[in-house]
Amino acid sequence: MAQLVVSELVTNAVRHAAGSCRLLLELHQDTLEISVFDGDAAAPVPRGHDPRRIGQHGVEIVVAVCESLTVEPAPEGKRVRACLSLLPE
Repeated sequence: MAQLVVSELVTNAVRHAAGSCRLLLELHQDTLEISVFDGDAAAPVPRGHDPRRIGQHGVEIVVAVCESLTVEPAPEGKRVRACLSLLPE
């Protein structure tokens, strides 16, 4: 799941924000905090379920598998932070 979340968040940053991005992984006792920093201040927007749409489901996937997804202003853009539970289901 962590690889999937990282892949989706970094892909969004590369596709939609100018310049480089930065990945930060923080391991806590029961969660993995995955943060991606990029140069675009605009928050990613979930597009809603549409089985006919090809692609552009990244934010929906992250929201579905993570405990939380937040977007925070950063000095040169934004920080998208996803918290993934490490506890068994």
